[in-house]
Amino acid sequence: MFDEVVSSTGLQILLTFAAHYEAYLTGSSSYFSAVREAARKETRHFEHTFSDGTDKFFILAFFAVEFQRLRDAVIGSSDAAAFVDSLAECSPWESKGGKSKSVFYKTRDDRFILKTLNNKEADHFASFVPGYIDYVLEGMAAGRPSCLAKILGIFNVGFQTASSVKACKATLLVIENVFYGRSLREKFDLKGSIRNRLVDTTPSATAVADSNLVLWDENLLLRSCERPLYVSSGSKRTLLEAITADTHFLCQIGMMDYSLLVGLDNHRLLVVGIVDYLRVFSWDKKLEQILKSSAGILSGRGQQQPTIVSPNLYRDRFREAMYKNFILLPDFSYKDPATAVAVAEEEKVKR
Repeated sequence: MFDEVVSSTGLQILLTFAAHYEAYLTGSSSYFSAVREAARKETRHFEHTFSDGTDKFFILAFFAVEFQRLRDAVIGSSDAAAFVDSLAECSPWESKGGKSKSVFYKTRDDRFILKTLNNKEADHFASFVPGYIDYVLEGMAAGRPSCLAKILGIFNVGFQTASSVKACKATLLVIENVFYGRSLREKFDLKGSIRNRLVDTTPSATAVADSNLVLWDENLLLRSCERPLYVSSGSKRTLLEAITADTHFLCQIGMMDYSLLVGLDNHRLLVVGIVDYLRVFSWDKKLEQILKSSAGILSGRGQQQPTIVSPNLYRDRFREAMYKNFILLPDFSYKDPATAVAVAEEEKVKR
């Protein structure tokens, strides 16, 4: 219901939310003052309700103090107003090639993506927000590379019109756009498995040239036969270091089913980011894993690799696949040690 209303009204709830948020930034009782007051009272969530005379609007900013610290570090404290301005101009967005049932919005300046969360996702994310923010900030302070697409806020917004009996509400996650400011030729969503991971790119299925088209693991495998994704040794080392640290953290908090979003821009530069890392390995996922594995055996197909695996197995499979996905750029200045010794011995014999 919320999605239908928001889409049909041009995201007026988000526009109103952003406008009132800006009032806190620029007014005498600024948002920052509210955040400081919340910190003093040890209140982690900032709530505000307002009305335009007939309709009521609701805002709940989860972990307001913590996310303000994160935004100051990621986008800069001087860009706080720009964050509000971005949220005030957004529209529904469809990322073609994805399976998520969430509804997405993108800010008009292309800087941030908003994603709706169900109650289970929101509750679980709230349980590890402080640890997540500490991980990101400590990594930035230490100069440690990271591929995580930064989550910059989580808000519960809603409204109730004078004629409606029930309020429309939704929980929205604000994420940095990994591809902000980039003009991309190709995009891939990689999970480290080729099972059911092929996007049909035939003209009858989709417009291949569509800028929103996101390809999957098997598409990359087919492409790599003729056009591999080459990277330098230094770039690959940094990438794998980031993936190792990030996946270790995600495994610790019980996450799986995340993806490495990869973009190839018009200058043939690769842009990457780990996204969709809010899928927890809950009891229902464990049960689904058992049932699917058992179904394969009972049907005579043997023990097949399940599509749902534990965080440990997912982390290991993900790391191994990403190592293989990026091919080292040939280094013609490299000399194999064994060959160098053989050449030296041959020179001695000639002399």
